[in-house]
This record gives sequence, C-alpha cells and structure tokens, in this order.
Amino acid sequence: MLYAPEEVNGAEETAMYVRHEGRKCFLLDGPATDFSFCQKNVERSVEKLGHLDILANTDAHSHFIATATTHMRPESAIIIISSELTYTELLAQSLLPDGIRVNAVAFGFQEPQPEEIAPAYVFLASNADTGYNNGATLPEIGGLPVH
Repeated sequence: MLYAPEEVNGAEETAMYVRHEGRKCFLLDGPATDFSFCQKNVERSVEKLGHLDILANTDAHSHFIATATTHMRPESAIIIISSELTYTELLAQSLLPDGIRVNAVAFGFQEPQPEEIAPAYVFLASNADTGYNNGATLPEIGGLPVH
C-alpha cells in the first residue's frame, strides 16, 4: 500500500486490519509520480504476492495503473478515487478485453473517513458483487442529496 508521509498512521492501521483478515499487505513510501518507482514497486508486489487482483488508486493517471495491468488476471479490479468519469470509462473500455474491471469512487463535498468509504471499495473489488460493473463511478457524497 502506497501512502503519503502524513498518512503513515492510517496506512499502518489499515495494513494491520488487512493482515488480521489473513491477507498480505506491505507499505510503500515514495513518489507515485516517478515511473521507475512505480514499476519497481509493482514488480516487488508481484514478487511478494504472486499476482495482483486489486489496485485501489488515488490518481486516475498514475504510473501504477500502467505497470500493474500487465500483472493482473481476468476478473481483477482497479478502483480509482476520481471524479473523472470520462477517463474511468475509457480505461474500463481499454482493459475490457483483458477482463480487468475499472470503476471509481467519487467523493463529494467533504473528505470521508476511511471507515465511511471502506464498504464502497469492498463492493467494487468483489467480483461476486460487481462482476458486471465496468466503467462505473460510485458517488460517496457524505449524506448529501444527489442533484
């Protein structure tokens, strides 16, 4: 899991929960804007995990997406934190032949707490629940009405 320096406590807590569920998780600290950093850490992730099933990404234009998709199998999922609907839809269409689903979560007017949005990620990551969803954006608007 890549995190910003100011998010180290939240990243460590999240990793603890992931490990508590019997899953593998390790933390990465570095510049997501650096292609070689992303490529090296995707390779490191594949080496440790064997393959990638889910990529949750805060930047729709990330180098992580470009490097991770070569290591993702059919029925894998990419979840983007973005309100760039067009990009999400285009990426979903381009990865459809590979069987990789791409969906997004768009925040509204307030920054949500991790426990408030975690169910959205679980839902979008689950092939059983959203195996037919591709190119969709799930609005997480903090209880405000959708207009």
